[in-house]
Amino acid sequence: MKITKTKTGKYTAVVSIGKDQTGKQHTKRFTADSRQELKDAVTEYKSAHKVYKESRVFSDALQRYIDARRPHRSPSTIRGYVSIQETLKAQHGAFCALSTGDIQDKDLQKVVDSMRLTGKSEKTIRNVVGLIGAVLTEDGFQRPRLILPARKVQDNPIPSIGEIRMILCLAHGTRLEIPLQLSLLGMRRGEVCALEPSDIDADGVAHIHKSTVLSDDRQWITNDVPKTSASNRFVQLPQWVADQIRAHGITDMTPNMYSDAFRRFLIRYKFPPYRLHDCRHFFASYCHAQGVSEADILAAGGWRTGSIMRKVYRHAMSKNAAGSAITAALNL
Repeated sequence: MKITKTKTGKYTAVVSIGKDQTGKQHTKRFTADSRQELKDAVTEYKSAHKVYKESRVFSDALQRYIDARRPHRSPSTIRGYVSIQETLKAQHGAFCALSTGDIQDKDLQKVVDSMRLTGKSEKTIRNVVGLIGAVLTEDGFQRPRLILPARKVQDNPIPSIGEIRMILCLAHGTRLEIPLQLSLLGMRRGEVCALEPSDIDADGVAHIHKSTVLSDDRQWITNDVPKTSASNRFVQLPQWVADQIRAHGITDMTPNMYSDAFRRFLIRYKFPPYRLHDCRHFFASYCHAQGVSEADILAAGGWRTGSIMRKVYRHAMSKNAAGSAITAALNL
């Protein structure tokens, strides 16, 4: 922005305020008593007037948003975006036909209210709203202000110390033994399935830096990019686990096969229907009860922020913080 001083001592500038929907470029002259007042006036005007911001049909803007992130996001993240895109097209076509510059709070509120009436979960609704907001922000518009469903406190049960000890005992010598040992060290199922003997050094430290994920065409592939930057980490393995992996490998199961095998294992031995991911919950609660610092739990588990871990696992920590005398009885 070129600012000039007039003969009367004021400051002026001609500023581009964008193109309208026909592609015509628009400008506006601003005048003020000082340079800073002039800059403030331009900023205030641009934030208050969205008529000439670049605007497109929302469905097109969403497609461009997804395409721009394909090279940089994990396949599972892109699948989530595409799933939301398909839902919006199928059930909220009128909203998708709106121009990004014309979308108002009430328009998105209708989408939210409709999703609630059809039984969509609070998490699903928030994911949809988050993606829509990101698309609007990228086009230069403010995120709508909405009334969203209240956040629900997760209360998924996790295995007790006694159950974990029994599970490990019964899994001894089976193809689930080593994968379960890794899951109980906080690894995600995709990380377990992607780990290779070459990822473990002479001291038994595993480098977690890849994951087995579903590609866009629904094929299992090894993704060399971790879920988040924090997921790229090092985990100390028990020496006997490291030795077993070097001698026999880890598993030839895909993540879904691993989950199914664990579910059948629980049914066979009449355990509650825990999820495989509950081993990761147990890891967090066990470390907490042992007095491990939050920073160390985050680093070992590959969580990006403490808030994520606390939201998901706080209930597990409180229920299992029974004291070091009990937790020390578990010898992983």
